[in-house]
Amino acid sequence: MRVNDKGFKCLSDNDLVKAEALFNDALAINPDNLYAILNLGVVYEKTGRKAEAKTMYMKVINSGATAAAGKTTGEIEAGTSLVDIAKKNLADMK
Repeated sequence: MRVNDKGFKCLSDNDLVKAEALFNDALAINPDNLYAILNLGVVYEKTGRKAEAKTMYMKVINSGATAAAGKTTGEIEAGTSLVDIAKKNLADMK
């Protein structure tokens, strides 16, 4: 199982400490992994680190990527673009 997938499983199980470590591992392998960046933003947001979450969400938004989520942890539907998820998460933080 890929590192990011393991992190997503931990995030889904609300094991935020382990999820954060795994997403950081994924980013050490590929610093441009938008899935890990977005999910790390979610971890930061859930742990009250709003400035760090905003930074991660803005990285995804500024990427202009067309990649979509295969699965999600919230009410956002699978297949939604990562940029749209980051925008929604950022708007919901305010």
